[in-house]
Amino acid sequence: MNHRWQIILVGAGLANSLIAMRLKQCHPGLRILMLEAEAQPGGNHCWSFHQSDITPAQHNWLKPLVAHCWQGYQVRFPAFTRSLAGGYNMISSERLARVMRGVLKEALWTQTAVSHLTPQSVTLADGQRLMADVVIDGRGWQPAAPFHTESQAFLGQAWRLREPHGMSQPVLMDATVTQHGGYHFVYTLPLSEHTLFIEDTHYINGTVFNSRQARENIACYAAANQWQLMAMEREEQGCLPITLGGCHHQVLATKSGSAL
Repeated sequence: MNHRWQIILVGAGLANSLIAMRLKQCHPGLRILMLEAEAQPGGNHCWSFHQSDITPAQHNWLKPLVAHCWQGYQVRFPAFTRSLAGGYNMISSERLARVMRGVLKEALWTQTAVSHLTPQSVTLADGQRLMADVVIDGRGWQPAAPFHTESQAFLGQAWRLREPHGMSQPVLMDATVTQHGGYHFVYTLPLSEHTLFIEDTHYINGTVFNSRQARENIACYAAANQWQLMAMEREEQGCLPITLGGCHHQVLATKSGSAL
């Protein structure tokens, strides 16, 4: 059975969601289909950015996705602490999922596994073949030989506290913590008066990350700040590639050749 779309977005993460959202804003009649293997778009993440990272016009169309925003933030190092001006924003996976369901409605297919795709077709795990003018694969970065990468590995937890934490601004980098096995810092976002998102982050060689140690580090960091952890509401972890060298022209040439 064949179905024809103008654009099929494979994967309902942040990148494809931004593509779909902006295209629908600019071209409401565009026939877009988004496919996601999991039960919800957006996965289990939060994404943050500085107010100055994008233009005021971009903020206007991105605003529905922003779950939290703060004025000012801190950084902490052994030799000094700084409070810096500037807005800081966070997109939550829950907010992204709600917005994308409203934007795409029945054209968002979740729990839909993909077995194969080409630049103009997608074959689902059940054998159904979908056709499109353009197919965009947004299922995540894959290692590419021309690039030299290492990793930013992290584990974050959202905690409900017994008492108010007293923070009004995020701490984007607290590097006063013990340094072991690579550059290490803790990242903290005040989500409400009684809720904090605390993330243990390491720059490492390779992709092997000690999740157990990260959880212990978060517990110790909370204790050192006299935060009484009551209930963990959410946990996320990931390993982001940091590109240290390579040639993107080789990747483009390889992909162009495979498409032919």
